[in-house]
Amino acid sequence: MKTQNFLKFKAALITCDLVCMIIGFAVLVVGCWTNVHFRLTSNILSAKPISFEDATYCLIATGTLTIIIGLWGMCGVYRDNKMLITLYAGGLVMMVILGMATIVLTFRFRGNFAMNYKTVAQASLQYRYYTKAHTAATVTNAWDNLQIKDNCCGFTNGSDYTGSVFFNSTGRPWPTSCCVLTASGHVKNHTVCTAQVINKGATNAHKGCGSFIEDQVYLYVVAVGTSAIVLAILQLLSISLSCVIMCTMDNTWIHL
Repeated sequence: MKTQNFLKFKAALITCDLVCMIIGFAVLVVGCWTNVHFRLTSNILSAKPISFEDATYCLIATGTLTIIIGLWGMCGVYRDNKMLITLYAGGLVMMVILGMATIVLTFRFRGNFAMNYKTVAQASLQYRYYTKAHTAATVTNAWDNLQIKDNCCGFTNGSDYTGSVFFNSTGRPWPTSCCVLTASGHVKNHTVCTAQVINKGATNAHKGCGSFIEDQVYLYVVAVGTSAIVLAILQLLSISLSCVIMCTMDNTWIHL
């Protein structure tokens, strides 16, 4: 009976370890995807939210190390090696701590973003869009791509450009990326679009991009936070099973 229980615990740990490795790979992919795509949003904001960037790196590290430690644990369970299983459990404890750090950084960023992102985004339009600085070209391209892709203009609407570097340099109320485009990608009516009066048939200046930015960022936050939480729960289960196995080992069936 004792041996049968031990084998059941081993099977449970192997299964949990395999699931952790699969989830770890998924977490690695999510971390890489979020890190790359969030840079586009940080370009729009003309800022680099360090806490969230660190969270994506923590997630990538967690996913990678989970796969490596999982292979270590599989070897230990297969060989009934108490030392390897102990090291495996210790590695998982460190992974859980790293996962908690990821969760804290992610939700800390979410709170800061909710309070400050409107001010930061409008400031990037006012002072970074269309300027001659080398890094400003990235901001300009990011805003233009967003405005064309989502058929929007500015953060709240086209009035965000009033008094901006772009407005003072060109005299136009908003850039052509705020104009309605034809199927071939050309401006439908340039004269009407760049007039001071908003014409909904020629410009998207009546609709801001703020909601699109917010939705994108919250998607990244949910992806990172959920991945870290799910992986941490599975790792805690694996730690518990490892401890049970180590406590039930004796010289009857263990060969170190």
